[in-house]
Amino acid sequence: MSLLTSQHPGAKHHRYSRYYWQLTAVVIAALFSLPALADQIRLGADFPYSVLDDRDGQLAFEDAEGKLRDAPLTERGTFSRGYVRNTYWLRFEIPASVFHDEERWLTLGPNFVDDIRIFYRPKDSNEDWSSLLAGDLIARESAFDYRQSTFRLPPPASGFAGYEVIARVQSSSTTILQAGLWKPTDLFNHATKSTSFWSFYLGLSTASTLLVIVLVTMLGGRLLWAALAFSSSYLFVAAVQGYISWFSPFSTIPLQHYLTSILTLTSYASLLWLCAETVDLRDCLPRIYRVLTAASALILSLTLLIPMDQYGTAIKIQTVIYGFAAVTFIYAVVVLSWRSLFKAKTVLLALCPLICIIGSMSGMFSALGLVPFRSEIYVIWQYALITIMFLVMGLAVYRIREKKLEEYEKKQLANELKAERDASFHQRQFMGMV
Repeated sequence: MSLLTSQHPGAKHHRYSRYYWQLTAVVIAALFSLPALADQIRLGADFPYSVLDDRDGQLAFEDAEGKLRDAPLTERGTFSRGYVRNTYWLRFEIPASVFHDEERWLTLGPNFVDDIRIFYRPKDSNEDWSSLLAGDLIARESAFDYRQSTFRLPPPASGFAGYEVIARVQSSSTTILQAGLWKPTDLFNHATKSTSFWSFYLGLSTASTLLVIVLVTMLGGRLLWAALAFSSSYLFVAAVQGYISWFSPFSTIPLQHYLTSILTLTSYASLLWLCAETVDLRDCLPRIYRVLTAASALILSLTLLIPMDQYGTAIKIQTVIYGFAAVTFIYAVVVLSWRSLFKAKTVLLALCPLICIIGSMSGMFSALGLVPFRSEIYVIWQYALITIMFLVMGLAVYRIREKKLEEYEKKQLANELKAERDASFHQRQFMGMV
């Protein structure tokens, strides 16, 4: 009698597994359908600027304006200085030609920057400066109900060559300024598409989190518990995209500010744990497994520095710990691939967490100002979050299925051996009677 009959439980599981991976492929394809940015005029790429470093943050606007007035506008990249507490003043000009006698809408970000103040007036005039405020530690202003601070900028009056603009930026998180000038219709179209996409993303992430909770309740296992811990990273994505402040009923509490800080640390800690469980380091390389879990615990403990107003220090310590752990994980992947003679199954299994590790390192270096800031790095990191979650859930179910099949086969073998022993016993009894 064959151990794998038509009633074998693996047949149904195999069918469900095929459907799951097909669904995962569809989800990943949908994620990479994020609409491209509509035409916008950006600070740096289209508006060169000059920078003044105000280390103590005590410089008055008049003094900063005087020092920046004759400074050459030479900076062309996205303004990014990493985790510093310095205050920065930027000066740039918006020519009248970009308005075409119509108003433009100015967007300011990212959402996690503490305090952004914009001062503007017609170029080469003595008019009073107008001001705009943005940031997650001050009252959020916007021309319409949107998750990103947006302001109407009227066309300059006739006879003026445009606007001169001075920006003040200060943040306890990474210090970045992204400013874009849009046609209203372009911004509405982009906001509609972008919000639809991220709503789909967050809805999908909620569903995957609920599925992980169900699987943990029914099946348990370290891998699923690690996936459940890692699912908190979706809340980090919601904070970065501005959904927390947008929908929060507590406008006076900077919930998004603190969640971004806490979840930045916990996301890296849970990713290390998840990567260690994905490639089964506890059984294959137990020493490296202990190193990665210890690094995860240390990073998690750094959240205690946030109430002490030492978030920047926590990030710098995390960078050292995580960098060492990431190199260790890459070494572990190479060792496992070498042991298996680079079998496709082993290499592919390690590929997804390896991509997440590399992507997270890129995002970390970008936030620290060690490499030029690019928003695409953060988008790829957010893609990777949900991709690895679906792959891990599939892997967990696959491993549990393999374990169930092994138990089933052992049970079948035990039943056959018992039947054989019983037959042999009855045969001896019969021969003894004869």
